[in-house]
Amino acid sequence: MDYDLIIAGAGPTGLMAAKTAAEKGLSVLVIEKRPNIAVYKRACSAMFHNSPGMNGETVTVRRNIDETRWFFKDSNFSIKYSGGIVDFYDYYVFSPSGYKLHMHRIEKPLGICFDFNALLRDLLLEAADNGVSFLTSSLAMKAENTDGGAKVLVKQRNKEFYVTGRKVIAADGLASRIVENAGKNR
Repeated sequence: MDYDLIIAGAGPTGLMAAKTAAEKGLSVLVIEKRPNIAVYKRACSAMFHNSPGMNGETVTVRRNIDETRWFFKDSNFSIKYSGGIVDFYDYYVFSPSGYKLHMHRIEKPLGICFDFNALLRDLLLEAADNGVSFLTSSLAMKAENTDGGAKVLVKQRNKEFYVTGRKVIAADGLASRIVENAGKNR
């Protein structure tokens, strides 16, 4: 086996899984199609809501002079974050039929907006500091079970090759090639 764990995808989920597994002593490889993991160019709504239990999680932010940490109370973990934060006190949601819901709170923010690239950079640095290996500009095409583990077909530029490991995590998004090739995207 080349690795204990192979992770397809270096978004927040893949990087958090990689960091956590490496902290527990596992050898980890992350396969990512983007050439620079810390640069995300697509639009995303990088925000957390401060409502307890929102989407099954309660997120709080603790800002100190030397460090900011996000605490995920229900899942019992925290992450370091070095980017900017903007509190928001107003929130508008529009339904497809045109109805508007306006939420407003004065006493504490409804949530925070954050720098998604800073989040990726921080998770990447922590994962790398714990010994995680990375294959960038590479696609995880499919995964197959083997005796005692799994293998992942990787496409990098004009070549294809397999990497082997004990386990594989598909963290490559909604259109996951790994999940699709396993027949699980139905």
